Amino acid sequence: MHYSKHKRGISKQVKELGFIEMFSSLALAAAGTVWAIYFNSIVGDVSRVGFINTIFGIVGVISFVAFIPLLEKNSKTKILALSLLLYASSYFLFSMNRNVVFAVILGLLVYASAAIRVNAMGIILRDKSEKTSVSRNTGLIYTLLNLSWLFGPLLAGFISSRYGVNWVFFAAGVLMLLSWVFLTISGFKDNRKSKQVDRHLIRFVGEFFSEKKFVLNYIVRGGISFWWAFIYIFIPIYIITTKTFRGDLLVGYFLAGIVAPLIFLEYPFGRIAGRRGFRKMFFRGYIILTIVSILCFLVDEFYATLVLLVLGSVGAAMLEPTTDAYFFDITDKYQRDKYFGIYNTSMDIFYALSLSVVAIGIKWFDFKYSFLIVGFFMFIFALISLSVKNVIEEKRI
Repeated sequence: MHYSKHKRGISKQVKELGFIEMFSSLALAAAGTVWAIYFNSIVGDVSRVGFINTIFGIVGVISFVAFIPLLEKNSKTKILALSLLLYASSYFLFSMNRNVVFAVILGLLVYASAAIRVNAMGIILRDKSEKTSVSRNTGLIYTLLNLSWLFGPLLAGFISSRYGVNWVFFAAGVLMLLSWVFLTISGFKDNRKSKQVDRHLIRFVGEFFSEKKFVLNYIVRGGISFWWAFIYIFIPIYIITTKTFRGDLLVGYFLAGIVAPLIFLEYPFGRIAGRRGFRKMFFRGYIILTIVSILCFLVDEFYATLVLLVLGSVGAAMLEPTTDAYFFDITDKYQRDKYFGIYNTSMDIFYALSLSVVAIGIKWFDFKYSFLIVGFFMFIFALISLSVKNVIEEKRI
């Protein structure tokens, strides 16, 4: 019986969820490609871009926790649909705006929408997965997501080089709206609601951080967010300022290249983690990112640096789907609804940490030292990952 469950094919609803994730992520990838460039063009300073996005990250943290009761007492499908509409509206407004204050307000709305979307999407995925297929399904979703992050930057680079950054946001708004349409007409449902909504947010935040297994998972998950913040905020500006001729196209090519290893490796790494356990996978992923960061600091050649960062995605592929799968493996249904929003604050906490630390480093030192800073943090995350309990899904009944 255990064997037949493991071999069962991927369900129709998981496939539908993957399609919705892929389509909406294409919009996120296109907008994300020009996000830092857009803000740099209206504030004119790379460190200020870092600090502004740090504020966004803080708002994201608050949103993840504040929206927990909303997720508990409502249909997860309806909440997901709401987030897609908020995204679409924000992107359309971005496409018409060049005002700094209004851009910050829209950025805050985007990050609040992200908290709703990530929480709803993750809980739906776990609800539709068997106990023995969590890492496999998570790996599949991340593979489809990364297909979007392969083509999204190419689309953004093409549009921005010909029509400007604002048109990229317009295209992203259209894609997000189409994702909402598909969700609405597909008939996809996840109407599970908690029988009792716990509004004591501070109490179960304390409960979450009082358990070592959750704290370790939180930190290990946050580390990959630390890495992506550096890649998607600072490296595009680094490329634009270093190679001004067709730099926008190069940003698109680079960010597409970054996700190529993820597409091919996240699904098999997810399956391997399910069979052999998570701890070594976490450690190896962060060690690879540590080595890549140090090599980028030592290498002076611009294109060699970009190639090394692309190779670093092998390490990232070991971490992205597995950290989420690990959370679902160490929680029951009750804890999942209560704690998933808190767990997801790790993305914005460590995103903000990365931006603030690197921004301060750039303010005082040459940009090259940012690689050394990131490498130091990746090594710390590698050491912490050795302390997590090794869960093997195939041994679970």
